[in-house]
Amino acid sequence: MRLFSRLFLCLAVLLIGGPAKADDLTDKQPSYTRIAAKCGEDPSRPSYSSADYAKAMADAAKATKSATKEGNRARITAIQNSVTRLKECMDEETRKFTTPVIKDCADFLIQYTSFAARADYLVRSAKITAADRDRAREMFRKPAMDCVRDMMTKCIDPTDTRTVDFVISVMRAAAEFEFILSYGRKTGADLKVITIDPTKPKMSFCTDTDYACKGDKAACNRRINQIKSIMQTYLDE
Repeated sequence: MRLFSRLFLCLAVLLIGGPAKADDLTDKQPSYTRIAAKCGEDPSRPSYSSADYAKAMADAAKATKSATKEGNRARITAIQNSVTRLKECMDEETRKFTTPVIKDCADFLIQYTSFAARADYLVRSAKITAADRDRAREMFRKPAMDCVRDMMTKCIDPTDTRTVDFVISVMRAAAEFEFILSYGRKTGADLKVITIDPTKPKMSFCTDTDYACKGDKAACNRRINQIKSIMQTYLDE
């Protein structure tokens, strides 16, 4: 009976451990095999640096030399296949977009500005299409909306130039997603419903302002027009 119990426990341990996962096996492979199996343009796949690819290529060259000495044709072919995939991935890496970590409005503005500049360059250089850029842009939609909604729950100090300029920059970026609405041209009942409806988040100043602006007149007028337009925006939730 004691022997049976001991055998049962051993079998249970083996069953709990289960078979080795494919990822675990891949991680134990040489760098060129491992990276070739995991790299790719899909944002869900890992990204690798130029140094990672350079090392993988160097490891592949050494492995090819060793396999050639051994006369192991199958291994040589497998290494060549990995090298071919590595080269494809190196090209894909240049046009790959990874999901950014965005915790607040400042993160959104930095990450989205960087994305927009890089995406536009890739479109101009024909590495991606405008449709590819638009699909990738969607990963910023929710952070943009969360940011705008957060700004609309707080008042803006009209005398704080840095804050005002930050709000302008964020709203210009978020406007590209077309969820920010304006009541600037609405009149009568339509205007009243929007302005008094507490369920519609809107921008507000902490104090009254005469929109005074010091500096270049043209720049001031442009800035005043931007902030006036922003103060007439809302979210229709």
